[in-house]
Amino acid sequence: MKVGGFNLTIEGWGMEDIELYRNYVSDNYKIVRAPTKGLVHYWHEKKCDPNVLAKPQMLACLKSLALNEGSQVALGLTLFKERMRERQRSAELQREGKDADVDL
Repeated sequence: MKVGGFNLTIEGWGMEDIELYRNYVSDNYKIVRAPTKGLVHYWHEKKCDPNVLAKPQMLACLKSLALNEGSQVALGLTLFKERMRERQRSAELQREGKDADVDL
């Protein structure tokens, strides 16, 4: 087997598994991700620090955060936060306008 193991010279978060995967694929191995009861990933904090990570590592780190630790709901709330604030302000202004009409 020419592939070898993990590249131990990689520092910081990520890319060691991607590089290993690419080595297997370039050596004509077929990779299958099969669900296995005994296969467990232990959670660990991801430190996506642009001052430490190379650009490909940083991108992989952010993708992993988004995929594994972010949900569609959290992403939607973040993306539409300003739109929700604007609608809330508009509704409050409409209520204030109705309250002003009542006072007349």
